[in-house]
Amino acid sequence: MNKKALTFLLSSTLLLFLSTPSIAVIDDYQEAVDAYSRGDYITSYQLILPLAEKGFAQAQYNLGVMYE
Repeated sequence: MNKKALTFLLSSTLLLFLSTPSIAVIDDYQEAVDAYSRGDYITSYQLILPLAEKGFAQAQYNLGVMYE
């Protein structure tokens, strides 16, 4: 494998790992969605707001839906 291909492969792999949300974020998000489904909107809001502030796109969308 030549040096350019190896550099591209390593850069792509690093970018993939950095762009994937962590398991903890996904667990917190799912807990917020579950709370919303149960009608516990206060808990859902409290869980989803920090995720949205950190830039988690799905949390930002759901927060917008909650404000609607």
